[in-house]
Amino acid sequence: PKIQAFIKHIKTEYKSKDTGKLGFIGTASGLVQYASINNEQVLQRRDILSSVYGWKTLDKAQSLILFSEGEHSYTRKVNFRVTGGVGYKVVAIEKTGIKLEFSQALTAEQLQLIQGNLTWSIRSSTRAKLVLGTITKLTVTGLVQPPLASNTGADVWNNMVSRVILQVEHPVTKSLAFSVGGDLNYQTYQTWVKPELKPYDGFIQAGLVWTPNK
Repeated sequence: PKIQAFIKHIKTEYKSKDTGKLGFIGTASGLVQYASINNEQVLQRRDILSSVYGWKTLDKAQSLILFSEGEHSYTRKVNFRVTGGVGYKVVAIEKTGIKLEFSQALTAEQLQLIQGNLTWSIRSSTRAKLVLGTITKLTVTGLVQPPLASNTGADVWNNMVSRVILQVEHPVTKSLAFSVGGDLNYQTYQTWVKPELKPYDGFIQAGLVWTPNK
């Protein structure tokens, strides 16, 4: 059958003029895919993800962070997943062409599967982010979120969330850059509830990054 797909990724970044002491990054991406079966378009995949990440710089290496994320995934049978958290970030390495930072946060999550009950989890969120390059930049982000408390009834390994994001950005103008990358998401709770579902899912996305006051 003929497959039709639509992929879109948008990222907006803002940093305050006073050396970026306050800032936020907002992203939104979506993928919708249909297959032509018996001359009818049948939904195969619908994934929507949006996030907001903000920070307040304390000194050259330390920041307070605040973030939120919303997700819908027909593929993994997620009606909606909403998370929000606060935490602390430290820059371990920062010099020309390389930056490495780590963050630790506490998050709250609400999840409702398609044809499922509403559940909640409190998670520990550990993130590592590596940025390489000066003009063209490669960013690799890894995230692990084990549950600290939950009403799902699942143990830690059956309620795990983790994610790896790779992104390459190349400037087009002073404030606009082209972006391409991959996103691999690993969530075990859906598989624990519905064993026919795979715990991992990923896609490649392309889009634009806008930095308004750069």
